[in-house]
Amino acid sequence: MYTNCLIELISLLKIHGSKKNIFFFVKFSKKRLYNLVLLKFLGLVKFFVVIKKNNKLIIKIYPFFFNKINFYSSIRITSTTTRKYFLSLKALKILKKKSGATTFLISTSKGIIDLDSCLKYRISGFLVSQASL
Repeated sequence: MYTNCLIELISLLKIHGSKKNIFFFVKFSKKRLYNLVLLKFLGLVKFFVVIKKNNKLIIKIYPFFFNKINFYSSIRITSTTTRKYFLSLKALKILKKKSGATTFLISTSKGIIDLDSCLKYRISGFLVSQASL
């Protein structure tokens, strides 16, 4: 449910990160707000603000930059609406051992969570994206 919105936000972060924009705007929705909280928790978004402009709610997003270095190019969107990769709990355990410093986002019955949370809750799901740092 929230997967398409997350893919859209990651794509926007990659576009605006490559242009080194300090901030950008998106229309407000509860799905975007939920996913922005997740991206802020993962450190991909510095912060965001909900603003009312012309009687419409918009979100002002500030991407995270470190010394003006763009690390958004290392983010890969794995699943799309037509191509999905399901990972069982056993596959997630193997992925955890082999991945190193890679962060994985997985769409589960509890929402979109990272790999460590999947193993903590012992649930499997569809792989959404991965980021190598």
